[in-house]
Amino acid sequence: MGIIIAFVILGVIIVGIVSGGVAIYNRLVMLKYNVDKNFANIDVILKQRVDEIPNLIAVVKKTQGYEESLLNQLTELRTAFLSSRSTDEKVQLANEVGKLLNSFFAVSENYHACDIVASGGVRDII
Repeated sequence: MGIIIAFVILGVIIVGIVSGGVAIYNRLVMLKYNVDKNFANIDVILKQRVDEIPNLIAVVKKTQGYEESLLNQLTELRTAFLSSRSTDEKVQLANEVGKLLNSFFAVSENYHACDIVASGGVRDII
């Protein structure tokens, strides 16, 4: 009778260990897919961000004759972003676009006579 109880207890322990292992494996697989899904979401947001650059450039060109080098750099970064395949490269290019856009807004705030940031077109894009 004692051997049967020992086997039952051993069976329960083994079932518990196997169930725990399966639960941990399922959790890891779910986390892996969540990471992939989140990177895909980030990629979509970054693509939307760089897709707004042509609209921003059009508004800037209509509002004032802005520094041509900044606009060319934004266009080149957008082209490089859209043609890149690597996630790391896309993140690096998106960071560069962010720096240039910050520069754009910093310089545009200095144009008080034109006040490009307050214009309707730029405010709609932002």
